[in-house]
Amino acid sequence: LFCSWKMGDTRIAEAQKWIEEITGQPFQGDFQEHLKSGVVLCELLNKLKPGTISKINRSRMPFMQMENVNAYINACKGLGVPDQYNFVTIDLFEGKNLLQVAQNIITLKRELGYGFEKQAPAQIQDYAPGNSSNPSLSQDAPVSEQPTQFNDGTKTGTAYRPGQGQVHEERLAKNCQACDRVISSGFVNACGTSWHPNCFTCKKCGTKLARAKYYEHNNAAYCERCILVINPKTTVKSTTRDMGFKFAN
Repeated sequence: LFCSWKMGDTRIAEAQKWIEEITGQPFQGDFQEHLKSGVVLCELLNKLKPGTISKINRSRMPFMQMENVNAYINACKGLGVPDQYNFVTIDLFEGKNLLQVAQNIITLKRELGYGFEKQAPAQIQDYAPGNSSNPSLSQDAPVSEQPTQFNDGTKTGTAYRPGQGQVHEERLAKNCQACDRVISSGFVNACGTSWHPNCFTCKKCGTKLARAKYYEHNNAAYCERCILVINPKTTVKSTTRDMGFKFAN
């Protein structure tokens, strides 16, 4: 029972902290009191996705406040929060199940790519620029979020260096092309999309390419050794492909 209470208290604290960070407003009163009207929840969504809630009722009348909460719940469903992590209006309005409310907010946080409080699996941990052990790239080379194209004078043709970046709270993350997990920390841009650094590897041999030069062939990335095996007779022709999305500044 104590463990269950402790876990619930931690969830509520995490949910409250995130809401305060996104809205910029500290909580007034306890968790239920601050969220009960649904106004803060609707404002949270509009901060994350402007225009998600077109009308927010500011009235103190209970049925109008419940409309706000219901609008928030429906919007969460539309943003991909699974049903088992949503709640019903009375869970919040009457305080029937505040832990479920907190779980919904935390799940929304994860769904939109705002990361985890606990340590993430190795492939999605922060990408620390400067920690490269790969001699093929200069440590002093400028870092860009867009892939850098260059011709290294070999018969392999055009080579690229992946773009590098970090996901911040104000930037909504995308899913990794390789593992389909949310990118919640560092990422690389290559082959027209985004990857966890440890997920961006040579298609043939699995060599990590996040800090190495790579070659594109049929929309896949290859190391210098493998591109000569895949395409030994002709120069590889490579172009980056615009996937139609950019991280907001």
